[in-house]
Amino acid sequence: MPLLEICIWWPSVKAFLESLLEEVIIDPSESMLILKNHVDEIMKRSFKGQKLVQGWKLVSQDETNCYWEARDIRDCQSNFEVFVKDTVESLSRRYDICVSIMCEMLTCLHLESIITLLCGKKPDGKPCINEGDLEEYGTEGFKAFISHICSITHVKLAIEDGAIDLDPRLSHIVHRKLKQALKVILWQDRETMINWFDYVPSEISAKIKPLSSVISKDSGNLSSMEKVHECVYSKLGKEICLVIDIALAKGGPETIVESFYSLMKCHKKAGGQNNKNLSLRTKLDWSLPGPF
Repeated sequence: MPLLEICIWWPSVKAFLESLLEEVIIDPSESMLILKNHVDEIMKRSFKGQKLVQGWKLVSQDETNCYWEARDIRDCQSNFEVFVKDTVESLSRRYDICVSIMCEMLTCLHLESIITLLCGKKPDGKPCINEGDLEEYGTEGFKAFISHICSITHVKLAIEDGAIDLDPRLSHIVHRKLKQALKVILWQDRETMINWFDYVPSEISAKIKPLSSVISKDSGNLSSMEKVHECVYSKLGKEICLVIDIALAKGGPETIVESFYSLMKCHKKAGGQNNKNLSLRTKLDWSLPGPF
């Protein structure tokens, strides 16, 4: 899972935790399902058949006496609110320290978010989706990421040589091409869609495969020469493939490992192949520019 996922999920997680501050623990909502299912039982001093006793807190003591304080519902409510606030503060601090600006920038290429915006109805044979939301999604982050890509030495040289056509000022056009290509694939290209989704026969559900399984390597090279992959490459174009692959590489080491072993699989031969030779062939291919 790429690191940018935390940028997608954290706002929702934070909002959920903050909403818990409105909860009353003796009458919880569905957000606290376990407590809701057992609150009546707990109020009767029992939980799943286990007897509960009154909680006491040691406040102070001297040479002869210990002073205890009984906890009541108000204490539990107060402690719960303190716990939620401390949890939000702790997670927010960790997010600010650990999550880079690059990760937030890369949400512009979050495949699940884009596909969610592509969902809609097709009443008259034409997809009916919110084109405005689709157009606006991630535009600022994508422009910033394109600016970063264009500053990379080998990309800069490729632009100067005319091998690729990237310009931060025209980033919205490149981003739109990605979105529209995905729209065509999901609404019209059944063959490619079936290769991206695993359908469960007895249910109306599907699980999308990561785009990294179709595209790999910083050069924009394809992980396989199957027809469906050529179709995806032709629709996206080498500029978008380059952008996606650099994004995957920036997303965390797991994506790099997956791409590397995907390439190694292409060089694997049936029968007793020497592992050292396989490793060297993979490293050599990884280091050389792709054919596209």
